[in-house]
Amino acid sequence: MADEEDTDSLDLRCGWRSWKPKFMQQFNSPKWFLFFFTVFSCVQGMIISGFTAAGLTSMERRFQLTSKQAGMIVAAHDVSSLIFVVFVSYYGETRHKAKWIGIGALVTSIGCLLFALPHVLAGKYAPNESVRDTLEKSLCFPNSNNVTTSCENLSASDWKYMFVFIGAKLVLGAGMTPAFTLGPAYIDENVSPEVAPMYIGVWFIATFFGPGVGYLAGGTLMNIYVDLIQPPDMDLTPSDPRWVGAWWLGYFCGGILLLVTSLLILAYPREMPGTKEIRARAIRDGKVMQSNQKLHGRMSEIIPATKYLVCNAVYMCNTLALTGTGLVVTGLAPFISKFLQSQFGANTADAGIFAGVVIIPGTAGGIILGSYLIKRLDQRIVCKDAAKYCLIFSFVGIFGTLTFLIPGCQTTVIAGVNTPYPEMTRLQNMSSCYSPCNCVKIDYIPTCGRNNITFYDPCHAGCSIMFENKTYSHCRCIAKAMNLSLSESSAKPGTCDKKCKNLVPFLFGAFVLLFTNFIVATPNKTVVLRSVPYNLRSYALGFQWLIMSSLGSMPGPVLFGAFIDKTCNLWEERCNETGACLEYDNAQLSYLILAAGLLFQVLATILYFLSWYFCKSNKPADNGDKSFVTADDNLTDLELQRIQEARNTGSPLIQVRGLGSNDDDVKDIHASQLSLVSLTARGMGNVARYPSGTLDTQL
Repeated sequence: MADEEDTDSLDLRCGWRSWKPKFMQQFNSPKWFLFFFTVFSCVQGMIISGFTAAGLTSMERRFQLTSKQAGMIVAAHDVSSLIFVVFVSYYGETRHKAKWIGIGALVTSIGCLLFALPHVLAGKYAPNESVRDTLEKSLCFPNSNNVTTSCENLSASDWKYMFVFIGAKLVLGAGMTPAFTLGPAYIDENVSPEVAPMYIGVWFIATFFGPGVGYLAGGTLMNIYVDLIQPPDMDLTPSDPRWVGAWWLGYFCGGILLLVTSLLILAYPREMPGTKEIRARAIRDGKVMQSNQKLHGRMSEIIPATKYLVCNAVYMCNTLALTGTGLVVTGLAPFISKFLQSQFGANTADAGIFAGVVIIPGTAGGIILGSYLIKRLDQRIVCKDAAKYCLIFSFVGIFGTLTFLIPGCQTTVIAGVNTPYPEMTRLQNMSSCYSPCNCVKIDYIPTCGRNNITFYDPCHAGCSIMFENKTYSHCRCIAKAMNLSLSESSAKPGTCDKKCKNLVPFLFGAFVLLFTNFIVATPNKTVVLRSVPYNLRSYALGFQWLIMSSLGSMPGPVLFGAFIDKTCNLWEERCNETGACLEYDNAQLSYLILAAGLLFQVLATILYFLSWYFCKSNKPADNGDKSFVTADDNLTDLELQRIQEARNTGSPLIQVRGLGSNDDDVKDIHASQLSLVSLTARGMGNVARYPSGTLDTQL
């Protein structure tokens, strides 16, 4: 791989290949790039997190997927990210970052359109019958077997479409990789260190604002029938267990918008006008680390670069802490709508809207405050203070996880599932009270009996009469349980009252939890960008994403999906095939999520403490009027500040040991002559840059 070309020879105009129209030059600035980049990040966040999570329940119903299978779909995009992130982040550091980001956006748009493809391949959604026909056929008809023919007409599970979803997610993951590794570095190198935190903060806000908007928009889309218009004989509503919303529509529209955005990002030059001067001034003033002189972006240097990052205690502790909290956030996010539906009684559409109402202010507010706090810091010692903010707010987040202790709905009591039938003393699926009815479990039509017990459908309650208002009478199982006559026994559609409560307190607690988790977003990235050499920033971000993906966001959805499946009380069954979960044990669900969240939040807090501690302990020794460093050391922000202060006073010396063949060799350098001493690892080059900026001397 060739070294980075001389920036003096670059064409810094905005445009596409040889076409650089004059009107495009008004957009050739960091602010306009930030605008287009944040639009891309917001839209992809809407799609990847918001639309997916809001529509996941509908996808499970439409294609008969379990939560674990749904989690595999969500996690698939991290697999391709894992494959490409090292190559993109390291090789892309010395290449045209804007072009790579634009190509990634183009690939992401293709992935969005592929994700909507199963809607076309599967054809129109066809529930068995209209609501009234289904209710009538679900009644008890003694000594009749006509309902068994319905099972023969049912199609097999549509699990095969899961592989189409996974393939589309792999494409999406590959397309997203350049944005999250090269994007912050491209912004950071084109603006001054003083405003970089605000720029990155705005990008973070857009990135995490997107999922919130996606939840809101996705919740609205769930009010639209999957095929846009219901067949004439259908009258399904979003509260019907068979309802499937337009889960695919957001992906289709988002893919078109990303296609347009990708073309605009592709127009930007390798670097913007003035970038070279900004970089030189930042290095001269000690606000960013000097480039590692032995790393030039060659693929053969990945191993030493990786070793450098792994041995960087500040960087690794910071990364592992973010991975722990990321596992919980990315693992729970796809299922938050499902959680609100089960735990607090929200319907499919409202659950997405409620999630969006919490996510937007929680993430945006946290990122804005975090960016503001970082901007106020002295940029020469920002790394240590940023690590301190991460520690403080991670500790506060421990108390935020207790939100999942807030009680919501009681678990649905279902006959034969978690409570015995009237004449039974133990749980059994069969009961003599409905045995003459020849019931078949096809569609879940929850029916609440007068005895406050929920039945799978009217047939399993033994009900044989349905009135115009869709209530039932002559229910054998209810009559037997309450010692009533058949005419006195009754039931109504839907589950029995689960006494749902505390939705607003839970949403407030979730807001606090999100706020404390996302307030560290900008400080965390600041620690990464300021704890590594200048020319390792992109790779440091990419390697961080590699660790987060492999240990956090990739296993997270699968792990939480498996947890959620473990709490399932009732599975949908179609012709001896298990489909999606219908009812959950709410108490067990809350405790499992609480335990996982608390565990990883505590671990993250410990790791943030270690990150802050190592920042603090990298203080150079005080040798009177000399500051002491060795060639084995990496100069931290604090050391750079000490050197800068020494240079300003014009008196102390910087004592450097280990520069020659003998480790005991010492060279005293007058601090007033230095603007920066950059010491990486022994043998990787130690450069003293004099104030004129024209003389570089190898020590």
